[in-house]
Amino acid sequence: MDSDLLLTAIELAETDPAHEMKVTLIFDGLLISGFVTSENEYLAHLENAKYFEVPQEIEQDSSDPAFIHLRDAKFYQPLENPNLQDVGGYFRAPLDAVIGFAFSNEPN
Repeated sequence: MDSDLLLTAIELAETDPAHEMKVTLIFDGLLISGFVTSENEYLAHLENAKYFEVPQEIEQDSSDPAFIHLRDAKFYQPLENPNLQDVGGYFRAPLDAVIGFAFSNEPN
């Protein structure tokens, strides 16, 4: 998979102010849609959930991210109606698990 566009979306989400883009990620047998967000926002969400101890700051080479983070994630399962698992939460996945993606300009 040519992930240059996806890497650019991740880099834009890490800027200040953040530029989040709506994307649908394709995994083996699963589609997940949401807004690409920064790792710091994802970690802040975990901290706010009070279920996890999260490091305050993670040193990561932003030029070569290993994960993609989504907010307002919606899961599409095979053979089911779309948005069956519309939890609207945060999602983190390793980039090497993504086998395809599509950007969208749909409103929230």
